[in-house]
Amino acid sequence: MERLPVVVLSGFLGSGKTTLLNVLGARAGYGEVSGGLSLNGAPYVPQALMPHIGFVPQAYLIHGALTVHENLEYAARLRLEKTVSAERRTAIVEAALTLLGLQQCRDFVCDHKIGTKRLSGGQVRRVGIGVELVTLPTV
Repeated sequence: MERLPVVVLSGFLGSGKTTLLNVLGARAGYGEVSGGLSLNGAPYVPQALMPHIGFVPQAYLIHGALTVHENLEYAARLRLEKTVSAERRTAIVEAALTLLGLQQCRDFVCDHKIGTKRLSGGQVRRVGIGVELVTLPTV
């Protein structure tokens, strides 16, 4: 089975978790920039790392009309390197579904207004995490 790395950043409300990730991921378009950052002794250039960073925003970025599995498969097809084989892509998607406890609801449509089977709020959040996980981000 494909192994997926997981790192969690946690902290109290207002402690700067989102700000830190926005700065590191070159998503912070606010405030004034001063000083500098270095990574392993070299100047840190956030834009160069954007393709390597998985970022799960607070707002859901999933396609409601697709199933849980289809959302992950779509993200993998769209964002993984084109050299990744279909077999490996399938293994990555399956590993993410298992890791996130989504196998039992893999065929549920993500929009609660469509279909008869419903995802919980936590399951929807895990789908959003899975959409990033299947791209195999380094960070």
